[in-house]
Amino acid sequence: ISVNYLMAKLDEKGSEDFMIDMEGEFHEHWKVLVNTRLCMYENNSDLLLKDL
Repeated sequence: ISVNYLMAKLDEKGSEDFMIDMEGEFHEHWKVLVNTRLCMYENNSDLLLKDL
């Protein structure tokens, strides 16, 4: 299983409707989440979960 496959399946099955403080306490978490999605769609290379 690859990281891109896993993220695509999570996106496909939907997400939870939760409020997150994107500018305060959870700003760094939000940046990582957004960067993960950008890399997934812009990058052809894929990383296997076992290689993390």
